Order: sequence, then C-alpha cells, then structure tokens
Amino acid sequence: MRLALAFTAAATLAGCSMLPFGGSAPVSADAPAIQAALAAPSRPQADRDRDAARKAAETLAFARIRPGQAVGDMIIGGGYFTRLLSEAVGPEGRVIAWQPAEFIRFQASYGENLTKVDEERENVSAIRSPIGAPEFGTGQLDLVFTAQNYHDLHLRPFAQDTAAKVNAAVFQALKPGGLYVVIDHHGAPGSGLAVADSLHRIDPAIVKQEVTAAGFVLDGESDMLANTTDPLTANVFDGAIRGKTSQFMLRFRKPAELNPSSSRARGGRLPEPEPRPYVRHLNVKGLATMRRALRIGLFIGTLLGAAACATTDCPPAGLVSGQATVVYD
Repeated sequence: MRLALAFTAAATLAGCSMLPFGGSAPVSADAPAIQAALAAPSRPQADRDRDAARKAAETLAFARIRPGQAVGDMIIGGGYFTRLLSEAVGPEGRVIAWQPAEFIRFQASYGENLTKVDEERENVSAIRSPIGAPEFGTGQLDLVFTAQNYHDLHLRPFAQDTAAKVNAAVFQALKPGGLYVVIDHHGAPGSGLAVADSLHRIDPAIVKQEVTAAGFVLDGESDMLANTTDPLTANVFDGAIRGKTSQFMLRFRKPAELNPSSSRARGGRLPEPEPRPYVRHLNVKGLATMRRALRIGLFIGTLLGAAACATTDCPPAGLVSGQATVVYD
C-alpha cells in the first residue's frame, strides 16, 4: 500500500497538472462557446454594435467563462454583460444579476433593466439587495464579474466600508478557486478615492489593495482596454471621452481550501501538516523501501509528466518546490 501511494505521490509531483491551481485553465477568445455567445440571435443589435469596443470575446476569455458555470454579475447597469454571460454559460449554467436597491431608487431604468433580463432569460435570476449586502449566497459561484462599476462602491452617499463588505460577500459566494473579475475606468496613480465620486474612476492600485485584503490573490491583469490618449482627469461621462476611457482589467482568485478551517482561506500561510503517528515507528527496512519507491516514482513520473506537458499547461516551476512529500497509510 505504501509502495503504491509513494509512487503515485512522486509521479504527481514530477508530472504535469491538467489544470492550473484552482482548476481555472485559460480560455481562448476563439473558443466555440464564446463565439456562439457573441453570435446568439437573442442578443439585441445594440449589444452587438458594442462588442468590438468592449472587446467582448477577449473579456469573456479573460474571465475564463465556460458553459455550465454559475456566475454573479455585480451591478449590471443596462445588462449588456448579463445577456452575454447568460449566453456564454448556456442552459446548464446560471447568472445571478445584482442591481443594488439604491441604484433602482435613484433611477427607475435600473430596475426596469433588471426585471427585463430576468423575465427574458431562463438562466438569469435577479436580486435587488442593498449596496453593502449582495445576496449571492455561499460557496456556489464560479465567477463574480463587474464592469465599470467597482468605483461606485465608493460613491459619497454610501458607507465607507461598503467596498469591504461587498468584497467579503463575493469571497463568501465563490467556490474555492473561484474568480473575481473587476473592470473599471482608470484613475490616475495616487489619485485617491475622491475621484470615484467626482470622475467615476478609480486607481487600480486601490482595487488590488481592497480585494486582496478580503483574502483574494491577484491571478491576472490586462491592459487590452487601456487608452493612452485618455488623460485620466475627465469625468467618464464627459462627451469628449465617454465610450473611449482607458480601463483596467483585474482577475482575482479565491484560494483553494484544503479544509473549511484552513488559514489559506483567510489569505494566511498553510500550517505545517502534523506527522502521522506511524511515521515515528517506521523501521529502517521500511524507510529504505519507501525511498526506493520514491526514486522509482520520481523517475517514471518525470517521463509521464514530460509526455503530458507536451499537450497541456503545466503548473509553474516551484509550485511544489520546498513542500515535503507526504506518504499516507
């Protein structure tokens, strides 16, 4: 039993993982599911006309969207991405569309847009909870997505801890390894939070600090929506820049949890595993047998890993470096 498990552990360490950490593999913008979502006849022509400017296919790929996923669309606005996400996850997936109650009270069309997308699409469910309490549930979502609205969490009428509450709710809603994608209008570096209210922009450094403080790790970022001609000092609704603002794209990941009490879930270090009782009682012969099994397993595992890595993405070098090989009874 020990010989077999030692071989398996060694082969796993030396070989290649089929999916990156967290189980979220890269997705191509040319993936059939993404292209089918863009071409879906149920999408309004007005949405199709915006696809190029919003780099819709590339954005879905950045979010690593796949059929069958459960997705939260955070502050949906007019519902452009809600409809696109609905098509991308397909009939086996679902989208929870959140429009904060305060937005709906401020402008009736926000509520009308939410009701319409909810009624028209079988896989979309609408929620209208307050700005500081999105009702996404617990541990059910693969992705939470928000575009051009994270800065709204810092608008003057809302409590100062609104962003912290929302990020905590998103963390709770995601499955281990789940993704949180934030797209927003660039604020100038060091501009602080005042521009969120005055210009409807935010410095991406602030977003990184706030989201990682909730326990997330930064998983990727992109400048595909950047516009170097945007001075970053104009209100995004200014006619001279509206629709052409420079935007940043950030992808965060909820760390995969080994168990519900793991400190990794809180962004801390994973505690060292306690030694199994039998380890203290292994005799010299048993240790020699295990060492031989590990050497054989590492050699064969390396060969298998090299073959697998020819066709799949491998985990980065060092992903398992420094970690002890644990052999269980």
